[in-house]
Formats: sequence, C-alpha cells, structure tokens
Amino acid sequence: MGVDDDFSLEPEVSDVIKNIAGKFENDFKVTAEHLSKTQVIIALVGNVNVGKSSLVNAIFGQDYADVDPLPGWTKDVKFYPLAENLIIADTPGLEDIDETHSTETWNVVGPKADLILLIINASAGLQKSERDTYKKLAKAGKPLLVIVNKKDQIQPQSRLDAVIDFIAKNLNTNKVIATSALHGEGIDVLTKSMFQILDENKRIIFLRYVQDKEPAIKKLVTLCALAAGGVGVIPIPFADMPFLTGIQIYLCTQIAHIYGIKISKTDALKFIGSTVGVLGFLGRSLFRQVIKALGDITIIGAGVTALIGAGVAASMTYGIGIAAKEFYKSGMSLDVTEIQSIFKSAYDSFKFDEVKKQQDLTG
Repeated sequence: MGVDDDFSLEPEVSDVIKNIAGKFENDFKVTAEHLSKTQVIIALVGNVNVGKSSLVNAIFGQDYADVDPLPGWTKDVKFYPLAENLIIADTPGLEDIDETHSTETWNVVGPKADLILLIINASAGLQKSERDTYKKLAKAGKPLLVIVNKKDQIQPQSRLDAVIDFIAKNLNTNKVIATSALHGEGIDVLTKSMFQILDENKRIIFLRYVQDKEPAIKKLVTLCALAAGGVGVIPIPFADMPFLTGIQIYLCTQIAHIYGIKISKTDALKFIGSTVGVLGFLGRSLFRQVIKALGDITIIGAGVTALIGAGVAASMTYGIGIAAKEFYKSGMSLDVTEIQSIFKSAYDSFKFDEVKKQQDLTG
C-alpha cells in the first residue's frame, strides 16, 4: 500500500507542498536525468588467480565473465557491462603485461575508471609487481582500494593479521580490506568502503546493483542525519532548498532510486509527513511548522534545524531514512502503521552526540 493511499494532509499544508514541489521541479529533473546518464566504471587490477571474477560475483551477484565485453576497446582491457550504467574493466594479469601493452592499459584505465580495486592473493602475499603497480596507481590520484582476497586460505587469524599489516605498511595505506569471495566474508566492509570512496552521484548507481545494500545505505542515512544535525559532512544538492527538508527529500529520493523506484518531491514530502506522524502532536506540529516555513522561501539555510534542535533534526532524519529503506525495499508494500513503527524505533535508537563523536574520530 502506498503512502498516497494512507496519508492525507490538511488542505493548507497540502497546497504548500504542491507549491514547493513546483518551485524545485527543475532541480529534481536535472538530478534524475544526470543519474540516468551516469556510468560507474570499476577497474580490476591484479595478477592471475587472485579471484577477480568471484569477487565481482560476491559484490553484484553476477559473473562478468558471462557478459560479452563492449566492442571498440583495446584487446588488453575488457569492459564488461553488468548493467546499463555499471561497467567492470578487467585488466590483464600484472605479470602478463609487456611494456607496450602496459602503457595502453594505463591509458585506458587511468582516465576512465571511477574506482580501482587492486586485488592481491592472501596466500601469495605482496608481490613486487603489485607494489610497483600500487605506487603508479596512487600517483594517478584515482580512488583506490587494496583487496586481499582468499583470506580463508590463511590460518590462524594472527597470521592473516600479520599479512594484512605487512601489506598495509609496505604500500603505506590504511585502505586494505581482507575478503573471502568464496565464503562471502568481508564483502559488507568492501561494499561500504566502495560506497564511501565513490563520487556522490556514482554512489547511488553503485548501490542500485550491489547485492548487500544494507551497510552502505545505513552509512548514507547516518551521514544525512549528521548533516541534518548541522554537522555538514556531505554536500547536499538543491542548494536553494531549506536545509532540513532538503536533506530528507534528497535521502528519500536517493533510497528510492537505489531500489529502482521513481518518486516525485510530493511523494517524498507525503512520506515524510506520514512517517513523523507517529511522534503524535510533536511530530505533526514539527512537520506543519517545517512545511509552512518552507512556504516562505526566504527562510533558508539551517533555520529549520535551529527551530527544532540539532538532536531532534538528526534523529528524525535517521528515522525517516531507515523507514524509507524498508519501505522502498518492500516495493512500497508496507502500510503507514508499519512505516511509523520502523521510524519510531530508529528515531529512538539514534544517539546524535555519540554518532557525531564517532564521525569526528573516524572522519
């Protein structure tokens, strides 16, 4: 059951919502159009037998080896379209690249890749070719993660820890993630790290296709909640949108897009209104104040956040995000009572000061 079927607004508030929706129609159209044209290219770099194919399968649930490569590229780097706007660029094994082909490989991967995964076989340890390749990639300034795959082949845990520590120190990076694609271990950490390192709009495309969306979506929700509390840890589009509701609409529309659902600004505003209604008089009062404040476009910036307090603003945004995640994940089949229950639980559980402190420590 959709939100429209369960939630009705007072005429005054409903009219303001329609007015706001019209004012920002162009901003949302531009963003939606941009997302539809955005491509994410993930380059896989590593020696043979590091488990590239199994790693992609663990992340996206699809083996790129089963997909025909795009024509018109080099014979060394193959571009496999896992989806219309998600492409895997597979490079030859590092030891297989001669000097001529090496230049051709970097000329293709360097400019085009949005994210590069340097994959190392845990049981083989760090090879000279991998160390040299990492230095070259790091100098290029591209988003780069080091994946130590097949960690299940290293026992006990203390030995694996020593291998990871050796690789991290020799490459001078803290972006080393241990995985076992075969057993699905470490894939959640890898997915969240890939999400964090990608550009903002690329993140949403990426999340639409990963198998385990939960860790990264929760990270997105937390970042938006912190921003709503005035922390300002992520850039928010629609700069002319009043701060708090702009974040919440952004969050709802992005989560819907991740699950392949298109919603309008009016849909998002109604969802927000129905969701916070579970707070009773407080929620309804806050929503009316925010919506009526939005009707006066001169009230801009963090004014709405100040109106209700940073902690409440953050908790409301977190609750809205978690409720949106479950709602759109269900294909919009949850009724308003279920949505409100999810929101209330998340709202009560979010500890703004603790999360903010943790964000300050980890960056």
